[in-house]
Amino acid sequence: MLSGDNGLLKKAGDAKSETEIASIKEQIQLQVLGSFREYADLELDKLKTNLQSIGATVIGSEFPLTVTLDNQTFTVDSKGNVTKPTPPTPPSEDYLALREGDIVYYKDANNNDIECTVLYDSQNANYSTYGVQIIPRNPVTKKELGNGKGAQKTDIDNFNIAKGVYNDAINVLNTAAEEYVTSNPNLAAIAKSSRCVGSLPGSPNTRNTAKYTHIEGTNDYFAIYDEQFEAGEDDVAYTTNNTTNYTVDWAQLGTLGIKNITDTTNGNNYWLASRYVYRNSESTLTCFPVCMAYKSGKIIDSSFLCGVNSSGVTYSYSKTQALRPVITLKSNIKIAERDGKKYLTVEWKILKAPR
Repeated sequence: MLSGDNGLLKKAGDAKSETEIASIKEQIQLQVLGSFREYADLELDKLKTNLQSIGATVIGSEFPLTVTLDNQTFTVDSKGNVTKPTPPTPPSEDYLALREGDIVYYKDANNNDIECTVLYDSQNANYSTYGVQIIPRNPVTKKELGNGKGAQKTDIDNFNIAKGVYNDAINVLNTAAEEYVTSNPNLAAIAKSSRCVGSLPGSPNTRNTAKYTHIEGTNDYFAIYDEQFEAGEDDVAYTTNNTTNYTVDWAQLGTLGIKNITDTTNGNNYWLASRYVYRNSESTLTCFPVCMAYKSGKIIDSSFLCGVNSSGVTYSYSKTQALRPVITLKSNIKIAERDGKKYLTVEWKILKAPR
């Protein structure tokens, strides 16, 4: 037989197709190899330029990138792995039926019921980039930011530690949110990803990388630290070129009436993944806080990680606040109802932690 699903012509065509795909993948891999920095990390912008130079279409502002060449699509991760994406599984009916404001539950690692609110649903205008996201009604863990010493310090070494944490605070908080998920098998089964509330819903690690510089004649004492701090994302900053990361989630929390928290086991305040630069009214102090909210649902402006006063004295602080992760759900989740509660699961039963 030369025709049919098992015919020789069919097999020959499949073999040719596989050869063509392998050739296209090899072209992409060559561009990946030419895009590594000296210390073996893959340079995103250089990779995008190199791929575009061979006629590829590149989608993404962070890894993994989606790369299409000669009608074949691949993904490239931060380590340079080139893979053919698996066709997506259609979302479950339960997933699509979730609505913003719905109350759902999951079992934590100790089999406690964790109440959550659907923050963004499949009807949201930004669903294609957000997916369906939920947020615990109350913080589920806590995270320290600052010098790591548990107290205020005035030496330069701890100042530099806190400065580094401030600059990387959005990534640090998002990583803590991811670690909470991965440490909980029940949650990991239903979660696609996790981030700290206050980061951008569709691009959590986006941050304002513009550097802060002093204002001549106002806080000249800070001049020796110019360009060492990122300017931050909060719109109350005394600086320019800033974005407003936290305001997207903050507005949605307000719409749903869940800015406040009712359980303070992990603390009275919770982090918002945005930063800003603060100068007091006399310009005698320049500080670098990360945003946080009080239990009543109001923004707090005293979450300084480090600062410099007009006498040139450096300060660093250790701040431990509660964490509310925002969890993006896998699209295959199901709802299992028991005792009037809707539990998120991947099976028609409620997942429990292994004992």
